Amino acid sequence: MRLRIEKLYGRFTYDMVFPDSGVTILTGPNGFGKSTLLRCIQAVHESDLAFFTGLDHARFSLSSDDENERFDLARVDQILFEINGKAYRRSDLRRYNREPSGISSASAQFLQTTEKYVQHIGGTARKKDNEDIEGLSALLRKMPLVTGRVSLIKEQRLLTETVERKSPFLLTETVRGTTEAISGIPESFLGLLNQTMREYSAVATKLDSLFLRRLINSSEKDTFSEADFIREYTDTKRKLDTLRENGISNFPELGELNYQAKNASAFRIFFDDFNQKYAVYAPLMEKMTLYRNIVNKRLRFKKLSYSEKGIEIRNDSGSPLLLEQLSSGEKELLLLYFRLIFQTEPNMRILIDEPEISLHIAWQQKFVPDLKKIAKLNNFSAIIATHSPFISDSVAAAKYDLGEIYKNGRTKADEG
Repeated sequence: MRLRIEKLYGRFTYDMVFPDSGVTILTGPNGFGKSTLLRCIQAVHESDLAFFTGLDHARFSLSSDDENERFDLARVDQILFEINGKAYRRSDLRRYNREPSGISSASAQFLQTTEKYVQHIGGTARKKDNEDIEGLSALLRKMPLVTGRVSLIKEQRLLTETVERKSPFLLTETVRGTTEAISGIPESFLGLLNQTMREYSAVATKLDSLFLRRLINSSEKDTFSEADFIREYTDTKRKLDTLRENGISNFPELGELNYQAKNASAFRIFFDDFNQKYAVYAPLMEKMTLYRNIVNKRLRFKKLSYSEKGIEIRNDSGSPLLLEQLSSGEKELLLLYFRLIFQTEPNMRILIDEPEISLHIAWQQKFVPDLKKIAKLNNFSAIIATHSPFISDSVAAAKYDLGEIYKNGRTKADEG
């Protein structure tokens, strides 16, 4: 993905290429636009044209990894903008704006009061007598294709906004507040665990119901050897240990087994079935193990474990602690890594704004190596905006220093 922005804040011009794998770091002084560049990418992903009308810049362009999709916006004057070669009024860009949850509240209110809006397309409204809006509707649908799947982890992670609607009919009758984001981790984790358990139950029920039939139909001269038995038995015990370390107890104890040739077919079917059952849990086990290991290597006098309550923290005397009792740095640690490990998907581009907030220097130094492990496990790429030299200089990674780019009077791309 290639990004170019001209005259950001009337001053900065940047030209950058972000690979579709690995980690890219944006660093530089305050006010040079690191976080803004992340928000620009997110705005294209969310078809948020209003964001660009309020941004002080002359031109912004973003092209997809394969360069088949492109978003190019230029400010003509205070009223007009040109997008992919076509002119639009500022007022239209601010009104017809698709938000992640669907149609924007402003557009929704306009639809309720204006009969001229008769068609709803892709989260936007189209006015029949305005030919510009027809093209704008298509543009809004295509903007997410430029970025692919994107997720922004904002710098403010400790609090989550809550919205309670007083009336199901009036959009304006709402009460807004905040709650501690850390409180939602156990429920989110249990949701993932319960979904995996349901999938496991379906697989296990099917396999168990057919076990006897498969055993009867198996060959009397099964080739499952003693060497095969020892290999599978050892591997099964290792997998069972992993499950129990992560609080999963719905697998039976293996016990002591001795190989007998007459039972070769039964052993082969048993181990094959176990491997199919374990395969349901395997992706979650990898994530749970990685999360537990990273967190427990960082925490002092405390330990993370899994239980029927989901995720819990105990002190060194074994007493459980409320997650809300943790320090701000410990909360940041749990929240940031939970989001990265459990709430990302393959082929996503993760945008991380100021991951260093509240983290000890030693934790900052380990962040990029940790992130690379997680990115490899979940198959995503990441872009980090950071002030911390302990993050930006911790390991070799693609890096854009916005201060140096401005100082040198040229873009990073021009250097090549």
